[in-house]
Amino acid sequence: MPPSIVSTSGSAGHNGALTIVGSGFEAKSIASPVVWDNCSGVVLSPAQVGVLWTGYWPSSGTVPYQMQYRAAPYRSIAAPHSRVGQYMAGAHGDDAGAAAGYNVMCWKARTVSSFPRYTYASWYSRNDNAFVFGLGVGDNNYKIYDYSVGTEPYDLPNNWYTEHNSRFSSASDTGGAWHVNDDDGSLDGTTPWGDTAVNPWNQWVKYEHYIKLSNVALGGFIKLFENGVRVDNYTVAGTRTDAMAGTARNDSIGGYCRNKPNANNFRYFADLYLDHTLQHVSLGNASTIGACTVLECQVPTVWSDGAITVTVNRGAIADEANAWVYVYDTTGTSNTNGFLASSGVPVVTRRGVVSVLSRRYMTL
Repeated sequence: MPPSIVSTSGSAGHNGALTIVGSGFEAKSIASPVVWDNCSGVVLSPAQVGVLWTGYWPSSGTVPYQMQYRAAPYRSIAAPHSRVGQYMAGAHGDDAGAAAGYNVMCWKARTVSSFPRYTYASWYSRNDNAFVFGLGVGDNNYKIYDYSVGTEPYDLPNNWYTEHNSRFSSASDTGGAWHVNDDDGSLDGTTPWGDTAVNPWNQWVKYEHYIKLSNVALGGFIKLFENGVRVDNYTVAGTRTDAMAGTARNDSIGGYCRNKPNANNFRYFADLYLDHTLQHVSLGNASTIGACTVLECQVPTVWSDGAITVTVNRGAIADEANAWVYVYDTTGTSNTNGFLASSGVPVVTRRGVVSVLSRRYMTL
């Protein structure tokens, strides 16, 4: 049975502590995610990215192009929301190797000693308004996530990745699509093609990757979501997702792009959430999961089969807007119908006490 929510208590305002009570959540051994990066670190200091992540590129070459936290707006790019007012950004500005222009990405190393294992990743991303197309060999090669052997990305040929292919060739191009490319045969020898993609050159896009890692033929899966909508579902018959040697692996957000070198070719990231289980909690902007166009990851601090406490991240959901709670179990399955949480609007009672109340209970 999918998770079922019977009540919430506490504050659903941004940074509030919200407790969710129900059933079918399943125990989670470590409540918090592996990484929650809301990009609130020290700005214009590339080394700050390394506090939460194992590594990042660009990490050398021209310093302004290196991956670092930046206050919004930077280069006239507004943040996807105003909760933090910062994001992470780097540029394909140099052409001097993996760490200096080829890639804009961050990653977390892990040990995978047995299967199955899992990855859930969620983040906002977009490109610079002045991004230049057609560089290199002119094919606009553009990668989004990489799963690799070793302690850093693209240990060729021992990796696979998600990308846009067909590829966007201009800011107004609507013909891009999703593709999963396999460099080493982990995916049972096939490379699945997905649905039409949203162009990230002129808007923020929310990406989600649900991955079951398996070394058994047809034993794993890859599910890709874009702004809450499934765009690639390699699960019909399943797939092997890890045929690599050893136990060292890494998950990477961002990736390679052929459009280099150019000083305008920045990539931006915000609200990066990475975990090694599919269990997570989201706030959505609609009362059913299928209708949600915004799903914001919450940051759990306590997790048991019947109760979860999260630090609320309203993200792009306005304080005064209704928000519905969705809990995802170990299979990545959530409650279909959301549970309405209280709004984040501070309300002053007749006694002058400030509280946060549900719209349904705002009688004073």
